[in-house]
Amino acid sequence: MLLKNLLRKKPIQKIFVDSSVDGVESTTSEHGLNRSLTVVDLTALGIAAIVGAGIFSTIGTAAASGGPAVSLLFIFTAIACG
Repeated sequence: MLLKNLLRKKPIQKIFVDSSVDGVESTTSEHGLNRSLTVVDLTALGIAAIVGAGIFSTIGTAAASGGPAVSLLFIFTAIACG
């Protein structure tokens, strides 16, 4: 169930119904947007931002004081980001 929830997709027909079509504003909420992110989604987004920022700031520090192995660091970081 977790994998199915992770790879969920929204049908195009539902996107057209939820969006403004022909200049008619959606009536689903005051601003036309729905709250659809769950606590798990927001937590994963926060963790991804922290880990991503940490990886790239570490590269900057290592590149400033590192030697020829910095090129390997970029490869390892690319694998970690993938």
